[in-house]
Amino acid sequence: MPEAQEALRRRVMEVIDNGMKPAAAARTFGVSRQAIHNWRTRRSRGGPDPLKSRKHGRPPCRRKRRSV
Repeated sequence: MPEAQEALRRRVMEVIDNGMKPAAAARTFGVSRQAIHNWRTRRSRGGPDPLKSRKHGRPPCRRKRRSV
């Protein structure tokens, strides 16, 4: 599933780069304008792969459990 989400993000950004307005891309692909704004911001900041899916939720506990 994350691969499909990443492909969608890349496709949306491709059509915007080719001249489609973000609001029109949001309607066409069924995503929010805010999501597109977030993707554009992440892409402009760079990084290893800005449109790659990231993990959600709380990170695992780093503390070792005590044995009783």
